[in-house]
Amino acid sequence: MAVEVRRIQRLGNSSLVVVIPKEWARRLGLKPGDTVFLVDEGESIRVVPRSGEDRSAEAVVDASELGDLARHAVTCLYISGYSTVTLLSPGRARELVSHVRAQASKLIGVGVAEDNDRINVNVFLDDRRIDARASLRALASTTSALLELLSRATSKHLDEEAWRQAVLLRDEYVKHQHLIMRHLASRVTERGISESHYTALAAGYLNIIADIAFEILSLLREKGPLSGPAVKRLEGYSSALSQFVIVGTKLVLAPSAKRVREFMAGLDKLAERALEDAVSADNPLAAIAFFAVNRMAGIAKVLGYISICRGVEAAVSGGGRGGGGRRRL
Repeated sequence: MAVEVRRIQRLGNSSLVVVIPKEWARRLGLKPGDTVFLVDEGESIRVVPRSGEDRSAEAVVDASELGDLARHAVTCLYISGYSTVTLLSPGRARELVSHVRAQASKLIGVGVAEDNDRINVNVFLDDRRIDARASLRALASTTSALLELLSRATSKHLDEEAWRQAVLLRDEYVKHQHLIMRHLASRVTERGISESHYTALAAGYLNIIADIAFEILSLLREKGPLSGPAVKRLEGYSSALSQFVIVGTKLVLAPSAKRVREFMAGLDKLAERALEDAVSADNPLAAIAFFAVNRMAGIAKVLGYISICRGVEAAVSGGGRGGGGRRRL
């Protein structure tokens, strides 16, 4: 992800402006006078170029019977590719809007506005520019960060700032998971298993790992830190898993037969040791944590299987295009 530092400048008496790097504007096709959307995402602001082609799809939902479950309808329609969702809720719109806004905060590029008896949800995304590979890397990065946080939380109480960081990381990986699912839904008519499908599959397993890590963090926060030899062991396992998540994601995006064998063998050893520690643990909290490590390692192995499938498919399609030739995995 590219990062540029810019100074905010004043324009007139009340407006603030920031300059978009020239190369970024050129790559996105932005010109003076173009319309962009500014999306408030809590602690950040996202600038979304307006699509030059009207690809919007609208949905109107009677939310009067759904109650606060209407927020889930918003997520489903977001994933399905809708750009505008109107929730009709006579007499209850003000009550429901907080639930809908909370759900929208877990989606990238979404704005919510209340209008009398309806709630308008707008998606400010150009679906043609969704970068699923970048989102998969972001998923791996947030999952890795959660595991590093778990490593640090084993030996000391999880303070409020660390817990706040964990919650922010969880919300971040949920955002990217939903974005990848939206990207996949827009390509379901493609023949065969595309890179988008493999990316979405990998994202699902990364999400499971992150969920388990978050639950263990929650348990440590509630029941207190570990003590004794279990501390160092869980620290080591969590740090190792953090690195395996990053490596596994790289293998999904760029398959390598040699590296995937090393990756899966390493996870097998880690899972075996963690299971032995779970069986021999002298307190329930440590046993649960070690068993969770064993499960996360097993799930991370699926990234290796996905990498193998991608490599085989690429080799087969390469041979077909080349008249029966071979492609090295």
